[in-house]
Amino acid sequence: DSAEDGSVVAIVAGAFDASDDIRYFKGSEVQFVARDTAGSYGVLQGPFAKAGKCKVHFPSEAGARIGDEVSILLSAT
Repeated sequence: DSAEDGSVVAIVAGAFDASDDIRYFKGSEVQFVARDTAGSYGVLQGPFAKAGKCKVHFPSEAGARIGDEVSILLSAT
């Protein structure tokens, strides 16, 4: 979902189990793993639905595509 300022909110699946409390990791950095988008960082905003998915805010699209792999640099708040 793109905003007017070019930022993107992405839904990330597979990083957490449904039983994990994702809110505990709000603010953690998220980085794309793919070569063409590597180095693009976002911030974990919180949970999305109930299946372990989370919302991540990226300051720009950075060429991201559906299915791109990300790495979450966990930091507990």
